[in-house]
Amino acid sequence: GIVGRTRGAVWQDNGQLTLIDSSGLRLEPVQPDAIPNLPLVIGPGADRQEASYQTLLAAAPALKPRVKAATWVGNRRWDLTFESGETLALPEDGAPRALVKFAELDGARPLLGRGWIRFDMRDPTKLVARKPGASLAHSVDVPAPASVGAGAPATGETTNTPSQTAGANVTGGEG
Repeated sequence: GIVGRTRGAVWQDNGQLTLIDSSGLRLEPVQPDAIPNLPLVIGPGADRQEASYQTLLAAAPALKPRVKAATWVGNRRWDLTFESGETLALPEDGAPRALVKFAELDGARPLLGRGWIRFDMRDPTKLVARKPGASLAHSVDVPAPASVGAGAPATGETTNTPSQTAGANVTGGEG
């Protein structure tokens, strides 16, 4: 091992895995079959964001153990991936605040592990949540703007989710 360096995270870029310390210094290559139990940061430049990423996670200690990976997007903001599979898009500015807000929302009404695939907080005033295959995003806090883009007309609250009713509450047999 490496003496005197604190292992901070595993950095993944272009399929290469590298162990980095808390300042982002590259320590050694990591084999895919022997990934240490450390945060995973993904994407070009993510290694240079290690210190700010630690600050970000420290802002929401309740969520920290549930974060599986973080992707540095467009060299300006983070997407967090949770153990339960969801992605949370954080804003460029005020990411720690947005993460704290998400932690509060999740604490008040659990969001993780509930079948959502993506949460978007790039606009920190609202949380947009998406279900798999849903073209309609679900907005929390701030109502979505009334303007509808080109394409299909707004159809209000039509959600086609037959899978949720199929086989539910079935009690077999006649007494």
